[in-house]
Amino acid sequence: MQAVVNAIKTDQLASQINKIAEEYSNCQIVRDAKKEAMKEKQPHSHNIEAVKTLKTKLDSMDSCLIRNVVETDDSNHVVTSSN
Repeated sequence: MQAVVNAIKTDQLASQINKIAEEYSNCQIVRDAKKEAMKEKQPHSHNIEAVKTLKTKLDSMDSCLIRNVVETDDSNHVVTSSN
C-alpha cells in the first residue's frame, strides 16, 4: 500500500501507478491508499487547480476524459466527454 502512496506523491506516470496498484489483490486497499496520498498531496482538492492537475495526469491515458478547464471571474467550468 505504501508503494502506491509513494508513487502518487512522487508524480510517477499514471501507467506506473497503475502497475504498482495491480500488484495488490485487495482493490479497496489500493483505492484507500490513492485517496490518502492525494489528500496529502493536495489537501484542498476541491479547487480548480486540482482539476487542472488531474487533467494533466489523465491526458497521458485519454485526452478526452477531461477536455477543457475554463476559468472565468464568475465561475469555473469543466468540460468532460464520455467518448
